[in-house]
Order: sequence, then structure tokens, then C-alpha cells
Amino acid sequence: MIRVLIRLESEVERQVSIRAESIRQALAAAQRAYPGSRARVIFPIDGESFFVKGSPAEEKTRGECPSAVGYSRESGA
Repeated sequence: MIRVLIRLESEVERQVSIRAESIRQALAAAQRAYPGSRARVIFPIDGESFFVKGSPAEEKTRGECPSAVGYSRESGA
């Protein structure tokens, strides 16, 4: 199981931490959870938090700790 930070780009940009079996699955989960947003992996990947304990049977692939970046394309702030 891995954990990566994903940047979601839409009207409001945000970052979410996703646990999944692979980076590809993490991106797919982010796109399912936030349709209409462009999902991109944030590099560099933190090696200390990349591998996490757990299995798909113990925990579903899900977003953790969503946090707004504080930028709106409409407001420019």
C-alpha cells in the first residue's frame, strides 16, 4: 500500500493524500472522487510516508486530509 499527495486542479485547487495499491490507482481514485478536476501527483514523493501499512481488505482506497490550497482561478487570490 502506498500514499501519495495528489493536486486537484479545478475552480478551486486542493491537495489530497490518497492510499492505494499503486500511483495509477491513487490517480484513478482521485478522479472518481473529484470528477471534473485534473488530478496530478505532487513530486517529489516523500520516501518516508510513501509506503504505508495496510491492505485493501483493511482499508478502502480513499482520500485523507483534504486541504484547500487557497487559490481560486476566478478570484485570483
